[in-house]
Amino acid sequence: MRTCPPDCPVMGRTGPRRRGDTRPARVLTSARVSTVETLWIAWTFRGRWTVTAELTGERGQTTWPEIDWAATEDAVKRLQGRIFRAAAAGKARQVKNLQKLLVRSTSAKRLAVRRVTQQNAGRETPGIDGVVCRTPESRMRLADHGLGQRG
Repeated sequence: MRTCPPDCPVMGRTGPRRRGDTRPARVLTSARVSTVETLWIAWTFRGRWTVTAELTGERGQTTWPEIDWAATEDAVKRLQGRIFRAAAAGKARQVKNLQKLLVRSTSAKRLAVRRVTQQNAGRETPGIDGVVCRTPESRMRLADHGLGQRG
């Protein structure tokens, strides 16, 4: 059994990650830190450790045109794939937790606002609140502050 080499940048709370373990490593964070970094370690076919990081939470001030939509769609698709695999494996609790994570994620909210305000045929039709978001500032405000647990 191989473990993470000594120069591996991430150590879990219980020690190094094992080969084939793709679960996120737990990262100790302070209550004052608004950004939580989830680290993924995977063993590649070439025998090297691959570490990728995904930032969740507030990333600072990002404007609407600066959003990387390809990365946003990839993050949402990856989470949807995890939900599908958990459902296929019969892990109901994990499905519920992943669905909560998807509903609360910034990427999913921004992608939903983009689809409704820019791509859909009814983008000029006001919603139940009577508001049409035509400017990038209003779209950003809706994505970051206008969407809560109940819409």
